[in-house]
Amino acid sequence: MIIMDVRCFNSLARDSNKNSAGNRVIAFYLFIFLFCIYLFTAQGNNIISSDQQEVRFETTRSIVEKGELAIPDGMGVKGNYGKDYSWYGVGYSVLAIPFYVIGSLAGGNIGAQGMVSIVNQVVVALSGVIIFSFIASLGYARKTAFVVTIFYALGTIAWPQSKHPFDHPVEMLFVLLAIFYAQIFAKSRNVRYILLSSASLGFAFLTRPPTVLALPSIFALLALSRITDFKKEEMVAGIRDCVVYSLAFIPFLAVQLWYNYARFGSIYETGITLMAEKAGIDFFAGTPLLTGLAGFLYSPGKGFFYYSPISILFFLSISGFYRRNKGLAICIIGIVVSYLLFLSRNIYWHGDWSWGPRYLFVITPLIILLIADLIERYLWNDGKIFKSAVFILFGLSMLVQIIGVSVNFIHYFISLQVDKGVQFTSVGGNDVPYILEPPAGTHFEWDKFPIVYQASSALKIWKGLKDYRFIESNKIYEPDEALKYYLRFNVFDFWWLYALYTGAPPYAILLALLTLSFVMILSLYRIVTLIRE
Repeated sequence: MIIMDVRCFNSLARDSNKNSAGNRVIAFYLFIFLFCIYLFTAQGNNIISSDQQEVRFETTRSIVEKGELAIPDGMGVKGNYGKDYSWYGVGYSVLAIPFYVIGSLAGGNIGAQGMVSIVNQVVVALSGVIIFSFIASLGYARKTAFVVTIFYALGTIAWPQSKHPFDHPVEMLFVLLAIFYAQIFAKSRNVRYILLSSASLGFAFLTRPPTVLALPSIFALLALSRITDFKKEEMVAGIRDCVVYSLAFIPFLAVQLWYNYARFGSIYETGITLMAEKAGIDFFAGTPLLTGLAGFLYSPGKGFFYYSPISILFFLSISGFYRRNKGLAICIIGIVVSYLLFLSRNIYWHGDWSWGPRYLFVITPLIILLIADLIERYLWNDGKIFKSAVFILFGLSMLVQIIGVSVNFIHYFISLQVDKGVQFTSVGGNDVPYILEPPAGTHFEWDKFPIVYQASSALKIWKGLKDYRFIESNKIYEPDEALKYYLRFNVFDFWWLYALYTGAPPYAILLALLTLSFVMILSLYRIVTLIRE
């Protein structure tokens, strides 16, 4: 009997190792597949698309070229020595350093901008890999993990965010990693994973300080994984895990405090408070909580579920996921609620200028993750009605993302001024950048629904492609002229179309697209083959 048990254990161990190795291979091809899709639909150089990205890029340049943090005058907030500094976290700028160096060596400043522009494509593709690995590690089938990953990668704002010039993808990736490693630690008790989890959250904190909101929920996950009968030794072990996690987080907190002091002479000043004072605004006293929540949940301008319809399945899956993964479910729900409550009070809760509720991108993969339980229990077993409903919902979600990636997101805001006569508000000056925003009430008006408006714009661009002629000019146009003459407002928002209209050899563009398509199809074929084994 003992011999049989040993043989059985060895067989299970071999199967487990084989599955783990197979999952790693799938993860590799999944990254290639998603990266190719995101690169295919990229806009190319996104540095000039947003003052935020310019500020982060200049911080990276300053670190690499000068070994300092100051950026060109007029771009940031005045700080130490009368110099301008970024008011954003340093995490994105640090992560962009290798991209900047490689791009600079290959093509100078243009090459550096081009390489830094693909940071988010790499990061969002990696997040898809983590979601697949996360779901597989929870014991769900590979096909479930793959389907949910595709739901996330092509059916949520992850796709538009992969090309847009914000630091939310980096924030999202490292928060996701922090939860992933914390869950692995809860199962394995290998201290390496608690350190990796804390380091991941620490880097997310350096990217966007509000990610510290995830800390209590991760503590809850660690504690619940220990405490079953409320025995003294269990509670002591749970507290010990949280202490170790906190100690590993301290170096990142120290870096943030140093970063604050190096820029603005105070360990408590991130630049946001200074910016608010000089601009005469209060970031967290301008929006009633319920208004912000309504904006995030169902306003046509920023309602989360309009921009990621597949996320609706979360409500059908949460109870089943909770029964199977209680601690993880509590952790995820805690983070989702924390972000919603915190961000809803922000005067700029909408995060304009952007496509959809970009501030909520950090919770998007967490919500999608819970859908795995529903897919596992019903999609592979039930009749055609459920399957049809799920894939129709995914088709709608994918259509929304295609609309989002096809038209430059700035087009909508210029159109608000030109077509709708919306008067934007402006605050700033006194050594801080100006903040130009549409009135917050705009996001609650259905006649300004961005998804419908962008779809209409895509149709107009399609009809006008054959007649549009690009004329190179350094002139800065007024909004009404910009819609007529700017390249990015008159062709679809893809790098290869921009290249074609600006004189790049058509055969070179075609070769690049064919190569991307071939690699994409080959990767998908390998993924499907491995899943079926």
